[in-house]
Amino acid sequence: MRAQRITVALAIVASAVLLAPAAGTVPSGLAGCGPDASAGTITFEARNLGTEPHELVVVRAADPAALPKAADGTVDERQLPEGALIGEVEAFPAGQTCAGTFELAAGRYALFCNLLETEADGTEQNHYANGMRSSLEVRA
Repeated sequence: MRAQRITVALAIVASAVLLAPAAGTVPSGLAGCGPDASAGTITFEARNLGTEPHELVVVRAADPAALPKAADGTVDERQLPEGALIGEVEAFPAGQTCAGTFELAAGRYALFCNLLETEADGTEQNHYANGMRSSLEVRA
């Protein structure tokens, strides 16, 4: 079984939200349908194309929109079923690329940015609630 690499682009630019596979890396479709891959070792190369920090969280879940929420609208990672949280690429600055390698069994996964930022004017920007989430289908 060969290791696989999935490149994911993350950005919030001019009110557009992006958490999507980069073109040419794996078969993909946008608008909630993310890439697919084969079970085994998968390296996610997260490219921050925006102007703010982002992270990439990988959770075993059928629907990224149905994850448990905290009062602030972020995903409450403490309420995930045991074993659902696979791992994450911790927050990293704009313009950088960071990678995380995980062993994934066959199934469906949610990929999302779970950062909550407080802007200078006091408003909060919730990356997950703004749509920075996608799904990943892993085949046997």
